[in-house]
Amino acid sequence: PNMYDCIIPIGCSHMYGYEHASTNNNKQPSTHTWIDLLGQHLDLPVHNCSVPGASNQTILRRLQLAINYCERRWLNPLFVLQWTEFTRYETAASVANFKVEDWPYIRPNLEIDKRSDSGDCFEWAQQFYDLFDDGALYYETTKAIEHANAIAAKYHVLNCYAHKWDLPKWQ
Repeated sequence: PNMYDCIIPIGCSHMYGYEHASTNNNKQPSTHTWIDLLGQHLDLPVHNCSVPGASNQTILRRLQLAINYCERRWLNPLFVLQWTEFTRYETAASVANFKVEDWPYIRPNLEIDKRSDSGDCFEWAQQFYDLFDDGALYYETTKAIEHANAIAAKYHVLNCYAHKWDLPKWQ
């Protein structure tokens, strides 16, 4: 018998299965990812909480919501946390209100790509990346990962890393 009720993956587009036909034009997570194959192999449902463009702070926030969901339903999941590149970030900012998909949260990496088509958000994102270097963003990511593992300590958690974790050589 399985020791889990379900698998709850949380990550960015890699875990979401971005651009796969089964996403229905990216309206829902793919049902043809490696995590779905694992769920089939273990005969467990997969509740994919991933989102394209997620930052590590987004993953932490979604984990908090997923833990609340599991506690209300007495679930014993296997959490699979797929940490994304450390240069992505998420924070609450009033500039995001009613302008970005996940407001009041804004992800500067998406706004640099002009995801919301808001000039104010684009300008805010540029200023954000002027203030934070790779060292600061790496530190913020490690804090998010430590926080996630602390709040999910009573569950089984598998941490994995996406691309772009080659660390710069800081002086």
